[in-house]
Amino acid sequence: MAVIVDKRSLGNHIQLWTASILYTELIAAATTQEVACFTLPAGATLIGGAEVDVTTLLADAGSITSVSVQVGSSGDANAMFAATGVFTGDTLGRLVGVYPAVVGDALAVKALFTATGANLGDAAVTALDAGRVVVRQMFFVTPD
Repeated sequence: MAVIVDKRSLGNHIQLWTASILYTELIAAATTQEVACFTLPAGATLIGGAEVDVTTLLADAGSITSVSVQVGSSGDANAMFAATGVFTGDTLGRLVGVYPAVVGDALAVKALFTATGANLGDAAVTALDAGRVVVRQMFFVTPD
């Protein structure tokens, strides 16, 4: 699971939650891995799409040739952010997703990473050498 680095109240029932995913978490013995970011509270309504901030591009000196990430839920892996490259040679910085067609009420937000060329890891250790991706989602919490 990603490290939740911030749950910030922006006033008037608006929240901004942030999760940080380090390359060391991507250990699947497969080319895809889903990482749980956070579960939005009951009564949450999403405000816009998720923000993906590639603070350090993922890198591998081995066989992985590209990695992409998308953000959504178990029911729709890219509902909040369509797939974008997060590997060496891709764009470094903040990217904002599309307005989601989902309601955030108790929604489990997940990032799905997909590698090309080799598995992300061996189920115990990552094949990657570097990288950090931050996922943020703003939402409104309905007052009681």
